[in-house]
Amino acid sequence: MASPIKSARNLARKRGVFVVCGAIAVVFLALVIAAMAFAGPPIPPVPQGNVQFRWMGDRAVYMRIASSAFSLWGVSAYLRCLDRKNRIYLAGIAVFLVFWMLDAIIKWKTHSLWLGIFCWYFYYVPMTVIPLLTLLIGGRAAGLDRSPAARNIKNGLIALACALIVLVFSNNLHQLVFSFDSPNPGVVGEYEYRGGYWLFMIWNVLCYAGFFVCLARASRKHLRTFIAIIVGVFLVGVLYMLGYVFRLPFAMRLNFSLVYALLVVTALELSLDLGLIPSMVRFDKSFAKIPLDLRIVDLDGKTYLATTKAESVRRDTVRHLLEELAKNKGDGAVSIRTGEHEVTRVWPISGGAAILAQDVSGLDHVHAELEQVHAELLRDSEVLGAQVQVAKALAGVEAERKLVDEIEAALATSLSRAARILDTLPEGPGHDEERRREVERARMLVAYSKRKGSLVLSTSEDPELNRDRIVLIANELASDLRAVGIDCAAAVDLPHALATSEMSTLYDCIYDFAYVALDTKKPSLLYRLGTRPDGTAELRAVLESDDDDDLLARPQAVELERTLEARDVIFVLSGDAGELRLVARVRLGDDA
Repeated sequence: MASPIKSARNLARKRGVFVVCGAIAVVFLALVIAAMAFAGPPIPPVPQGNVQFRWMGDRAVYMRIASSAFSLWGVSAYLRCLDRKNRIYLAGIAVFLVFWMLDAIIKWKTHSLWLGIFCWYFYYVPMTVIPLLTLLIGGRAAGLDRSPAARNIKNGLIALACALIVLVFSNNLHQLVFSFDSPNPGVVGEYEYRGGYWLFMIWNVLCYAGFFVCLARASRKHLRTFIAIIVGVFLVGVLYMLGYVFRLPFAMRLNFSLVYALLVVTALELSLDLGLIPSMVRFDKSFAKIPLDLRIVDLDGKTYLATTKAESVRRDTVRHLLEELAKNKGDGAVSIRTGEHEVTRVWPISGGAAILAQDVSGLDHVHAELEQVHAELLRDSEVLGAQVQVAKALAGVEAERKLVDEIEAALATSLSRAARILDTLPEGPGHDEERRREVERARMLVAYSKRKGSLVLSTSEDPELNRDRIVLIANELASDLRAVGIDCAAAVDLPHALATSEMSTLYDCIYDFAYVALDTKKPSLLYRLGTRPDGTAELRAVLESDDDDDLLARPQAVELERTLEARDVIFVLSGDAGELRLVARVRLGDDA
């Protein structure tokens, strides 16, 4: 929202546009009426005995005065009413009353027969619309216009009012409202009321009765007694209307339009003054009783209204608040700290601003306590952070210790076997071939220990090995075996990565299988790492030699089977003369 100064200027500009448009409409209507007044045939002579014809000149003066008074009353009611919609309804009633007075004057002064008929029928437009607007004012004051059903009822009443207006303006066709004599229809001749006219009377009575019922519902108990005064005005109007319908002398001597309008204005004015319709009456006293330090100021900083609890404020302070409000480009209020324990909020309103000073000592006390709690929480958070760092460091040390233990456990067996081999090497001449073979065993165990330690370290760094790393490990293993006299070839056919722990287990199986080859003649070892139909990794190894006996029956094969059973694998070991075969895979969680 823009600054309050700009808002006030925009509002004044819009009001100026409305005034200009209204003036143009009035001038245009006057020109149309003048043109119609000089058009058409003149009205025939009026019977001298007609009661309504008398005092016509004096009544025109009264109507001019009344139209001016009603226009001023409309402005006054608009400014005094607090409800936005009711202000519009009151202004609409004032407009229809003014046009009704002008319509009556034109009807009496015109020389056009058709214009006279039109003005006669136009009497019933305000007699239809004004009761409806009055009823809507009562419904708005009682809060009955908020539900969808109320809006539907309102639309139905508007449609009924339009139908009544169409009925009266088409009277020349059907004469259901009233019938005139000839040759003076609709002007000053003799006429009779028909059924449509009684519809208008019933419409008026029901609308005004509904207005009083709504006021009684909306008013507090001590205000409901005042409704009797307004009901008295209504009863006077009903008696006068009955007297006019039945052409009683006291009613015919009075101006029906003027009396009707005065009674409506009197009832609405009493409703505003007595507070039955929300208005500015005693608003300053009600405003002063608000238990807040609140004030309403104009654009110059001058206080317009203030509560009894509002403390005195310097004019320059108020202007500073208005300047801060003008700098705010948002739609909300501006909050400014104006004291040690005081916050002032400023809202833009039409023509000024509302200033509310609030004592926030309680909030400041709570804020201080929250700040203290926040500081304590920050200290606790720092302590917890230090504890977390210590826990992480301890966890790292523990992980390193477990890693060392795991490497030691994995290599203990192979290293002890290598140490035993070296300790039992045969001495003396004639044992060169046996000594060479035992050294190759020890060498293979050392190579295995080196690769195994690397795999265990990889498990802590990366839980998976991609295909390239697996191919590299397989080629290094084959190279190590060839170095100890085993002709070895490896193939890797894995489309996906393999868990490091799973590769470590299969690596142990390959070395266990290759250890048997050291006791064979001209061993040749082939192994392949591939996948099973279910996607799990599988090791297939074949050992061929120049031996004539069944390798599966050798003690080394029996030892190999016991070793594989100790590992976490599922395997099948088979053999023939000079041949040994192994199929193995790592045991999964769902394997029995």
